[in-house]
Amino acid sequence: MKKILQFLFPNLFPPDLVGKRTVVNLKSDLRSQLTNDNSKETEISFKLEAGKIQTVNMPNVRNQDNFEVIEWLCKVGDVVKRGQIICVLENENISMEFESFTEAKILYICDKHIVLYEGDVLFKLRGV
Repeated sequence: MKKILQFLFPNLFPPDLVGKRTVVNLKSDLRSQLTNDNSKETEISFKLEAGKIQTVNMPNVRNQDNFEVIEWLCKVGDVVKRGQIICVLENENISMEFESFTEAKILYICDKHIVLYEGDVLFKLRGV
C-alpha cells in the first residue's frame, strides 16, 4: 500500500522520509499541488453560463438509497449563491445538506417527502 501511495503522491513521501513514521496532512498537501506559480491557491469553481440550464440529479451516495427531501431552504425563482444550502436530504440512516455549486436561479424543485433514487431530478438551475 505504501508503494502505491508513493507512486500516486510522490510529494508526500520524499526519499529522506521513507521508512520513518510521519504524519502527513493530505488535504493541505493536495491543495498545495493545485497552486499556481505565484503560490496562491487556485479555486476550482463551476460557473454556469448565463441562461444555461443545468439539471441536478440525486447523486450516488455510496450504498445509501431511499432519500427524500425533508426541507427546501429556497423556492422556485430564488437566486442561490455558491455554497448556499439548497435542501436537506434524509433516509433512515443519514441526513445531509445539499449545497449549490454555483450562482444560479432555481427553476424547478422536486416535491418534498417523495422517495428519490440515484439519477432522479432534484432541481434545475439557470445561470445568472
